[in-house]
Amino acid sequence: MSDLAGTGKSSIAHSVAKRCYDAGLLASSFFFDRDVSERNGPQNLFTSIARDLAPLNRGFAERVNLILENERSLAWASPSRQFDQLILAPSLVHQFSGPVVIVIDALDEDHDPGLLNILCNEISKLPGSFRIFLTSRPEDHIVIALSHAAHVHQRSIDISGDANKSDIGLYCRDRLRHIAFQKRLGTDLPGAQLSKELQIKAEGLSIWVSAVSEYLSNPKTYESGSKFGSLLFDRNLSGLPAEQKMDKLYAENPQQLRLG
Repeated sequence: MSDLAGTGKSSIAHSVAKRCYDAGLLASSFFFDRDVSERNGPQNLFTSIARDLAPLNRGFAERVNLILENERSLAWASPSRQFDQLILAPSLVHQFSGPVVIVIDALDEDHDPGLLNILCNEISKLPGSFRIFLTSRPEDHIVIALSHAAHVHQRSIDISGDANKSDIGLYCRDRLRHIAFQKRLGTDLPGAQLSKELQIKAEGLSIWVSAVSEYLSNPKTYESGSKFGSLLFDRNLSGLPAEQKMDKLYAENPQQLRLG
């Protein structure tokens, strides 16, 4: 799934992971984050996946343990070697009985060309029981690389579509209701009109609603009249293309805006 910042990709990735977990289908999940050293590159991706797969198949686990005992340097090897020896080779010998779902979020937070090569050219060698749900911003090198892979099915979020509008409307009402309860503003708030205004302002971007609700929930931020607060409610931003609107929001307060 590829789309702009703020469209809710990470939220969807978390939802997919949870649903698969509840259904007993989730084998592993990995969420890239450029601000977290353990998750801002591919070094821990395949070792984490191998660790998560091990409890699901005894033969797979024994094979991986044997490989690591004979070659401990694999823990620091290139992503290509890790994938080949810790994921691909064991899974071809010890196949899983049911679906194996792996969720990888925010590929754009990692800039290793080796990982892209694996996703384009090596993943398809895994047994057919493997399914990988991957999210990323539509950066050119990622889109170009993955668009030519026959095993990759690309999807995007239609922020102007009815389904997304309905989801944003529910999210607006939920967040405003939470703020009203938190601030003891009464049970008649937020009301249909206020919810509708926030939904219109969001223009299909879930992170806009998240940013506004976080801003309103924080008394110190709210009382300060900060530039960030002014930006959130600036009517001049309405109607801007989604990418430009999110660029302005991220530039003003990048630490607060860490969702999809």
